[in-house]
Amino acid sequence: MLGCEPAPLAKRGRYAEQPETARYAAFVAPELRAEGAFLPREEWWAFGGHDVHLDRVVPPLEREPGRARRPKVVLVHGGGGNGRLLAPFAVMLARHGYETIAPDLPPYGLTRRADDQALTWETWIALVSALAERESECRTRPVVLFGLSVGGMTALQAAERSPSVVATIATTLLDLRDPENLSLATRDTFFARTGLFFMKNAPWLSGGMWLPARDVAPIAKVANDPALATLAENDPLVGGARAPGSFWRSMYRPERFVPAEHVRKPVLLVHPGDDRWTPANASLRFLNRVPGPKRGIVLDGGGHFPIEPKAFAQLEAEVIRFLDAMP
Repeated sequence: MLGCEPAPLAKRGRYAEQPETARYAAFVAPELRAEGAFLPREEWWAFGGHDVHLDRVVPPLEREPGRARRPKVVLVHGGGGNGRLLAPFAVMLARHGYETIAPDLPPYGLTRRADDQALTWETWIALVSALAERESECRTRPVVLFGLSVGGMTALQAAERSPSVVATIATTLLDLRDPENLSLATRDTFFARTGLFFMKNAPWLSGGMWLPARDVAPIAKVANDPALATLAENDPLVGGARAPGSFWRSMYRPERFVPAEHVRKPVLLVHPGDDRWTPANASLRFLNRVPGPKRGIVLDGGGHFPIEPKAFAQLEAEVIRFLDAMP
């Protein structure tokens, strides 16, 4: 439901205490589950008044002293997501020797948002950029940003601001300043049209409304498995988490935006081929205008959250090839 008040601040907790955590694992191949040596280490980081929850997965070999270290990968979730949802990607990367950090971007997951701070997409971009600089260990270690869904564009915008970030990987690159793309990202055409009207003409009204992600975006299309999509849609830390109208408006009218023509760092796009939320051509339109090094792949099948075995295997091969080529 819509509301004029934000949801109560989340209490500090752990994902092991959340009933949905084990339910998500049932949809993931056993070798990609966050358990044993690949169970994320849960940490907290203060940023801009927010108490940010981080999932960190350190490869077993990375723990050996004196070992040459590879780039770190920061995983960036989308609207209606959280860092723990990206655990299959963290485990995959860890199996290839890459350390990952996955933040819960406010107001999602277990992050405690600052109750007196404006929350916009700019908050996300600034947070990811700052986290990348923090994880670069005083710029002695390169960082790659890997974003899924709208996290792809979040990652790309943060990468262009962060000296320590050397490249971006994305499953989706959707420029929401384009009304056509905004319509793709919203729950339905009626919501897109009425939402645009209020965002343009009455931002003071729309900014005060706190909307669950499932009422704004088609969370039911996040996965092609209906059971997984329903789980995400009803999860209070995902589809049920509420963000202010000002947050959604800021994606359409961002404070700062690096257009495709100004992107200079390498970009790998691995867009799912059976994405029922965002068609691949919407991402490719943006990528095709990027003048710097780039590679765009449409995966063989795979939903918006591409964990289907065939699509995931192709994504894994492309991502590891891309990372292994990093200097």
